[in-house]
Amino acid sequence: MAIVYAGLFAPPAPPRTWIGLQMTWTGWDGSGWSLSDAADGTVMMAGVRGLTMPPVVHYTTQYPSVAGARWRGHTVEPREIFWPIQVFSDTSSQGWIDRERAFWRTMRPEKTGTWTVIQPSGEERKLDCRFVDDSNQAFNQDPVLAGWSNYGITMKAEQPFWRAEPIRREWKSSGGAAVPFFPAAPGDGFRISSSTTSDGAKMLNPGDVDAYPRWEIHGPVTSAVVGVGGKNIEVPFAVADGKVLVIETDPTMQTATEYTKSGLDLISPTDKTASLGAANFVPLPADSTATVSLTIVGSGKVALILTPLYLRAW
Repeated sequence: MAIVYAGLFAPPAPPRTWIGLQMTWTGWDGSGWSLSDAADGTVMMAGVRGLTMPPVVHYTTQYPSVAGARWRGHTVEPREIFWPIQVFSDTSSQGWIDRERAFWRTMRPEKTGTWTVIQPSGEERKLDCRFVDDSNQAFNQDPVLAGWSNYGITMKAEQPFWRAEPIRREWKSSGGAAVPFFPAAPGDGFRISSSTTSDGAKMLNPGDVDAYPRWEIHGPVTSAVVGVGGKNIEVPFAVADGKVLVIETDPTMQTATEYTKSGLDLISPTDKTASLGAANFVPLPADSTATVSLTIVGSGKVALILTPLYLRAW
């Protein structure tokens, strides 16, 4: 009689449906730190703040003979962040000092680092943070002997909104011949016939907050007009082949700078802000699709880069 040896059948484990957030910290010096892997030596503990809604200030007007108040608007204040964090090392006393020293080097009041939260889907949101204080840490034991210490770190985010990965869309000139605006094949860019206008282009802002776009005009272009919702920015000068004009519309950095292409890098900046024509710097409205105006004379291309902003980390 033949004897057959076989192992018991083990069905594959079902996919995990509950996966926690992953958090990382990127210091101003470029160093990377995991905040959610206990084996990495820096781990977030219970009590973290800064993941949810930012602080809001409402402006109202009250009238002596009318109940209540009339809402006039609001602003969002800088976000306060609090990290209850443990820094540890199981190698040696000097190993713990080296890790501590490297971590605290990233906490500089004159520089910012980036806190990243990664959702189970892989989507990332980031917040730039600046060190404020360490709660005047008190030590009840020698941390060099223990190899660990808990801290309460307070930081500020002057820009209080969580930002997602930038969205980039390009519109390419046809080089003179009239062509259909929409792509001829999947993956192709939208096309603009030279010396013509496209008012049918659309751009989605999926964020919670109005976001200001960044425009890139790649030469050769004789002149161009770009805008959102009928509010346009005129470029009345030429952008030569091999050059890129970058227009920042954010109120904190409204500039036009011409660069030279060097592979994937942009070098040799030249300020062209004063050379712009009429310039209406307007944002793309939150959670909506806006109409984009594009006019280009030449065989170059136009790119729109938008960084969606969110009130929360997920």
